[in-house]
Amino acid sequence: MADPLEEAVDKFKTEWPGSRILQLSSKSGTFVFKVPSMAEMDAYRARQNNPQQRPKAMESMVRTCLIFPDRDAFQAVVEQKPLLIEKWADKLADAAGADEEVEVKNL
Repeated sequence: MADPLEEAVDKFKTEWPGSRILQLSSKSGTFVFKVPSMAEMDAYRARQNNPQQRPKAMESMVRTCLIFPDRDAFQAVVEQKPLLIEKWADKLADAAGADEEVEVKNL
């Protein structure tokens, strides 16, 4: 029997070749996300700048990037541990460049 995680990753790689994928694991399980694209980061920023949408901005980005597990299994974990959304969002932001050191030089 095929591994559902491998199947999900293989399917994603076939449909979106060249996309970067992260596997994030914790006591709550293994989760696979694609690294957010420029368009997805733009949508996240737009939600962050809208007072009515700000509370759900991170969650929306995380759900958009989810590859594995399926939405129902993901929701079950989020219902039990909703702050994992912030942890995953931080890791996705790091992979999208937020963790890169930038040198400042006055000229």
